[in-house]
Amino acid sequence: MNVIRKLSEQARVENVKTVGTMRIYSIILLLFLGIQLNAQKSNPRSHIQLMSGETIEGKELIFLAPSNTEPVFQLDGVMYPSKDVEFFKNNHGYFANLGRIEGFEAPSFAMCIDRGRTNLYQRIDMEVYGGPQLKPGVNGEGLSDGTTFQFYNVADEPLRKVGYGNMKVDLADNLGATAHLKDYRKFRVLQFGLIGGGAGVLASSLAVQAGQPIQFNPMMLLGVLLSGSSLLLESPKNDALWLAADEYNRDRGYVAVGGGY
Repeated sequence: MNVIRKLSEQARVENVKTVGTMRIYSIILLLFLGIQLNAQKSNPRSHIQLMSGETIEGKELIFLAPSNTEPVFQLDGVMYPSKDVEFFKNNHGYFANLGRIEGFEAPSFAMCIDRGRTNLYQRIDMEVYGGPQLKPGVNGEGLSDGTTFQFYNVADEPLRKVGYGNMKVDLADNLGATAHLKDYRKFRVLQFGLIGGGAGVLASSLAVQAGQPIQFNPMMLLGVLLSGSSLLLESPKNDALWLAADEYNRDRGYVAVGGGY
Protein backbone atom coordinates (compact mmCIF):
# COMPACT_ATOMS: atom_id res chain seq x y z
CA MET A 1 0.00 0.00 0.00
CA ASN A 2 2.85 2.38 0.86
CA VAL A 3 4.38 1.76 -2.56
CA ILE A 4 1.06 2.50 -4.28
CA ARG A 5 0.63 5.66 -2.20
CA LYS A 6 4.13 6.89 -3.11
CA LEU A 7 3.56 6.20 -6.79
CA SER A 8 0.26 8.08 -6.65
CA GLU A 9 1.90 11.09 -4.97
CA GLN A 10 4.71 11.09 -7.54
CA ALA A 11 2.17 11.03 -10.35
CA ARG A 12 0.34 14.02 -8.85
CA VAL A 13 3.62 15.95 -8.51
CA GLU A 14 4.57 15.20 -12.13
CA ASN A 15 1.09 16.25 -13.27
CA VAL A 16 1.39 19.55 -11.40
CA LYS A 17 4.80 20.16 -12.96
CA THR A 18 3.46 19.37 -16.42
CA VAL A 19 0.48 21.69 -15.99
CA GLY A 20 2.75 24.43 -14.66
CA THR A 21 5.15 24.05 -17.58
CA MET A 22 2.27 24.17 -20.07
CA ARG A 23 0.96 27.35 -18.44
CA ILE A 24 4.40 28.98 -18.68
CA TYR A 25 4.65 28.01 -22.36
CA SER A 26 1.14 29.35 -22.98
CA ILE A 27 1.99 32.67 -21.34
CA ILE A 28 5.20 32.97 -23.39
CA LEU A 29 3.28 32.17 -26.58
CA LEU A 30 0.63 34.77 -25.80
CA LEU A 31 3.29 37.37 -25.06
CA PHE A 32 5.05 36.56 -28.33
CA LEU A 33 1.81 36.85 -30.31
CA GLY A 34 1.03 40.14 -28.60
CA ILE A 35 4.43 41.53 -29.50
CA GLN A 36 4.00 40.39 -33.10
CA LEU A 37 0.55 41.96 -33.38
CA ASN A 38 1.78 45.21 -31.85
CA ALA A 39 4.73 45.27 -34.26
CA GLN A 40 2.39 44.78 -37.20
CA LYS A 41 0.20 47.65 -36.02
CA SER A 42 3.10 50.01 -35.34
CA ASN A 43 4.96 49.13 -38.56
CA PRO A 44 2.42 48.77 -41.36
CA ARG A 45 3.76 47.69 -44.71
CA SER A 46 2.44 50.74 -46.56
CA HIS A 47 1.21 54.26 -45.94
CA ILE A 48 0.45 57.51 -47.72
CA GLN A 49 0.87 61.07 -46.52
CA LEU A 50 -1.59 63.47 -48.06
CA MET A 51 -0.79 67.04 -49.08
CA SER A 52 -2.73 68.09 -45.99
CA GLY A 53 -0.23 66.24 -43.79
CA GLU A 54 -2.61 63.43 -42.84
CA THR A 55 -1.02 59.95 -42.82
CA ILE A 56 -3.07 56.86 -43.69
CA GLU A 57 -1.63 53.40 -43.03
CA GLY A 58 -2.43 50.10 -44.69
CA LYS A 59 -1.10 46.80 -45.96
CA GLU A 60 -0.99 47.05 -49.75
CA LEU A 61 -0.48 50.19 -51.81
CA ILE A 62 -0.76 50.13 -55.62
CA PHE A 63 -0.36 52.93 -58.14
CA LEU A 64 -2.90 52.84 -60.97
CA ALA A 65 -2.69 54.99 -64.10
CA PRO A 66 -5.36 53.73 -66.51
CA SER A 67 -5.69 55.59 -69.80
CA ASN A 68 -8.17 58.49 -69.98
CA THR A 69 -8.61 58.59 -66.19
CA GLU A 70 -6.85 60.36 -63.34
CA PRO A 71 -3.95 58.36 -61.77
CA VAL A 72 -4.76 57.08 -58.30
CA PHE A 73 -3.21 55.26 -55.37
CA GLN A 74 -5.17 52.28 -54.08
CA LEU A 75 -4.52 51.57 -50.40
CA ASP A 76 -6.30 48.42 -49.26
CA GLY A 77 -9.00 49.00 -51.87
CA VAL A 78 -9.57 52.70 -51.11
CA MET A 79 -8.72 55.11 -53.95
CA TYR A 80 -6.83 58.39 -53.48
CA PRO A 81 -6.05 60.76 -56.40
CA SER A 82 -2.29 60.80 -56.96
CA LYS A 83 -2.23 64.62 -56.88
CA ASP A 84 -3.46 64.49 -53.27
CA VAL A 85 -0.58 62.25 -52.11
CA GLU A 86 2.73 63.89 -51.19
CA PHE A 87 4.73 60.99 -49.74
CA PHE A 88 4.07 57.27 -49.78
CA LYS A 89 5.64 53.96 -48.82
CA ASN A 90 5.06 50.58 -50.43
CA ASN A 91 6.98 47.30 -50.27
CA HIS A 92 9.64 48.70 -52.65
CA GLY A 93 10.64 51.79 -50.68
CA TYR A 94 9.72 55.34 -49.78
CA PHE A 95 8.68 57.83 -52.49
CA ALA A 96 7.61 61.42 -53.02
CA ASN A 97 5.30 63.17 -55.44
CA LEU A 98 7.09 65.79 -57.58
CA GLY A 99 3.87 67.71 -58.25
CA ARG A 100 4.80 70.67 -56.04
CA ILE A 101 7.95 71.15 -58.15
CA GLU A 102 6.90 70.13 -61.66
CA GLY A 103 3.13 70.50 -61.60
CA PHE A 104 0.38 67.91 -61.42
CA GLU A 105 -0.55 67.67 -65.11
CA ALA A 106 1.63 64.59 -65.64
CA PRO A 107 2.35 62.46 -62.54
CA SER A 108 6.04 62.25 -61.66
CA PHE A 109 7.74 60.72 -58.64
CA ALA A 110 11.09 60.21 -56.95
CA MET A 111 12.44 57.47 -54.69
CA CYS A 112 14.30 58.08 -51.43
CA ILE A 113 17.80 56.65 -51.91
CA ASP A 114 19.43 58.05 -48.76
CA ARG A 115 17.92 59.12 -45.48
CA GLY A 116 19.14 61.35 -42.66
CA ARG A 117 18.70 64.96 -41.59
CA THR A 118 18.41 65.56 -45.31
CA ASN A 119 16.77 62.92 -47.50
CA LEU A 120 17.95 62.38 -51.06
CA TYR A 121 15.60 61.42 -53.92
CA GLN A 122 16.15 60.08 -57.41
CA ARG A 123 13.55 60.36 -60.17
CA ILE A 124 11.96 57.01 -61.02
CA ASP A 125 9.27 55.50 -63.24
CA MET A 126 6.22 54.53 -61.20
CA GLU A 127 5.29 51.95 -63.83
CA VAL A 128 8.28 50.03 -62.44
CA TYR A 129 7.69 50.62 -58.73
CA GLY A 130 3.92 51.11 -58.48
CA GLY A 131 2.71 47.50 -58.33
CA PRO A 132 3.09 44.63 -55.86
CA GLN A 133 6.05 43.38 -57.92
CA LEU A 134 8.81 45.37 -59.59
CA LYS A 135 8.41 45.67 -63.37
CA PRO A 136 11.79 46.75 -64.78
CA GLY A 137 12.76 46.56 -68.44
CA VAL A 138 14.48 43.57 -69.99
CA ASN A 139 17.93 44.60 -68.75
CA GLY A 140 16.72 46.26 -65.57
CA GLU A 141 15.79 49.53 -67.25
CA GLY A 142 13.82 51.86 -65.02
CA LEU A 143 15.35 50.75 -61.72
CA SER A 144 16.97 53.35 -59.49
CA ASP A 145 20.77 53.07 -59.54
CA GLY A 146 21.20 55.25 -56.45
CA THR A 147 24.19 57.10 -57.92
CA THR A 148 22.65 60.53 -58.45
CA PHE A 149 19.86 62.55 -56.89
CA GLN A 150 17.83 65.41 -58.28
CA PHE A 151 15.68 66.29 -55.26
CA TYR A 152 15.97 66.45 -51.49
CA ASN A 153 14.16 67.55 -48.38
CA VAL A 154 15.04 68.28 -44.79
CA ALA A 155 13.07 66.27 -42.22
CA ASP A 156 9.44 66.08 -43.43
CA GLU A 157 9.41 69.29 -45.45
CA PRO A 158 8.26 69.29 -49.10
CA LEU A 159 10.81 68.26 -51.69
CA ARG A 160 13.12 70.83 -53.24
CA LYS A 161 15.20 70.71 -56.40
CA VAL A 162 18.91 70.05 -55.98
CA GLY A 163 21.02 73.13 -56.58
CA TYR A 164 23.47 75.44 -54.89
CA GLY A 165 20.85 78.15 -54.32
CA ASN A 166 18.47 75.87 -52.39
CA MET A 167 21.01 73.74 -50.56
CA LYS A 168 23.21 76.59 -49.33
CA VAL A 169 20.16 77.84 -47.40
CA ASP A 170 18.93 74.48 -46.07
CA LEU A 171 22.40 73.17 -45.10
CA ALA A 172 23.78 76.51 -43.92
CA ASP A 173 24.15 75.41 -40.28
CA ASN A 174 26.87 72.89 -41.22
CA LEU A 175 30.23 74.38 -42.27
CA GLY A 176 31.48 71.11 -43.79
CA ALA A 177 28.40 70.77 -45.98
CA THR A 178 28.70 74.40 -47.04
CA ALA A 179 32.34 73.85 -48.09
CA HIS A 180 31.35 70.91 -50.30
CA LEU A 181 28.56 72.97 -51.84
CA LYS A 182 31.09 75.64 -52.76
CA ASP A 183 33.10 72.92 -54.51
CA TYR A 184 29.95 71.92 -56.38
CA ARG A 185 29.43 75.51 -57.51
CA LYS A 186 33.08 75.78 -58.59
CA PHE A 187 32.84 72.66 -60.77
CA ARG A 188 29.56 73.89 -62.24
CA VAL A 189 31.03 77.28 -63.13
CA LEU A 190 34.02 75.56 -64.73
CA GLN A 191 31.68 73.36 -66.76
CA PHE A 192 29.77 76.36 -68.07
CA GLY A 193 33.05 78.10 -68.83
CA LEU A 194 34.38 75.17 -70.85
CA ILE A 195 31.11 74.73 -72.73
CA GLY A 196 30.89 78.44 -73.46
CA GLY A 197 34.56 78.65 -74.48
CA GLY A 198 34.26 75.67 -76.79
CA ALA A 199 31.09 77.04 -78.36
CA GLY A 200 32.81 80.40 -78.89
CA VAL A 201 35.79 78.81 -80.65
CA LEU A 202 33.46 76.79 -82.90
CA ALA A 203 31.38 79.86 -83.70
CA SER A 204 34.41 81.97 -84.59
CA SER A 205 35.81 79.21 -86.78
CA LEU A 206 32.52 78.91 -88.62
CA ALA A 207 32.32 82.69 -89.00
CA VAL A 208 35.74 82.74 -90.68
CA GLN A 209 34.50 80.20 -93.21
CA ALA A 210 31.26 82.08 -93.91
CA GLY A 211 30.32 81.87 -97.58
CA GLN A 212 32.75 79.00 -98.16
CA PRO A 213 32.43 75.22 -97.90
CA ILE A 214 32.77 74.32 -94.23
CA GLN A 215 35.95 72.40 -93.51
CA PHE A 216 36.81 70.86 -90.16
CA ASN A 217 40.02 72.45 -88.91
CA PRO A 218 42.22 72.42 -85.76
CA MET A 219 40.32 75.37 -84.27
CA MET A 220 37.04 73.49 -84.56
CA LEU A 221 38.70 70.46 -82.97
CA LEU A 222 39.83 72.67 -80.09
CA GLY A 223 36.27 73.91 -79.61
CA VAL A 224 34.93 70.35 -79.52
CA LEU A 225 37.60 69.30 -77.03
CA LEU A 226 36.91 72.28 -74.77
CA SER A 227 33.19 71.62 -74.69
CA GLY A 228 33.65 67.87 -74.29
CA SER A 229 36.10 68.26 -71.42
CA SER A 230 33.27 69.70 -69.32
CA LEU A 231 31.98 66.14 -68.96
CA LEU A 232 35.09 65.26 -66.97
CA LEU A 233 33.81 67.52 -64.18
CA GLU A 234 30.43 65.79 -63.94
CA SER A 235 31.66 63.10 -61.54
CA PRO A 236 33.48 65.41 -59.07
CA LYS A 237 30.52 67.79 -59.23
CA ASN A 238 28.11 64.99 -58.23
CA ASP A 239 30.56 63.78 -55.58
CA ALA A 240 30.53 67.25 -54.02
CA LEU A 241 26.74 67.04 -53.61
CA TRP A 242 26.97 63.60 -51.99
CA LEU A 243 29.70 64.80 -49.65
CA ALA A 244 27.63 67.83 -48.66
CA ALA A 245 24.63 65.63 -47.82
CA ASP A 246 26.77 63.07 -45.96
CA GLU A 247 28.45 65.81 -43.93
CA TYR A 248 25.10 67.30 -43.01
CA ASN A 249 23.66 63.91 -42.04
CA ARG A 250 26.73 63.05 -39.98
CA ASP A 251 26.23 66.15 -37.86
CA ARG A 252 24.37 65.78 -34.54
CA GLY A 253 24.56 62.01 -34.61
CA TYR A 254 22.62 61.43 -37.84
CA VAL A 255 24.00 58.84 -40.25
CA ALA A 256 22.49 58.41 -43.73
CA VAL A 257 20.94 55.03 -44.54
CA GLY A 258 19.43 53.78 -47.76
CA GLY A 259 16.09 52.44 -48.76
CA GLY A 260 13.38 54.68 -47.36
CA TYR A 261 11.47 55.10 -44.13
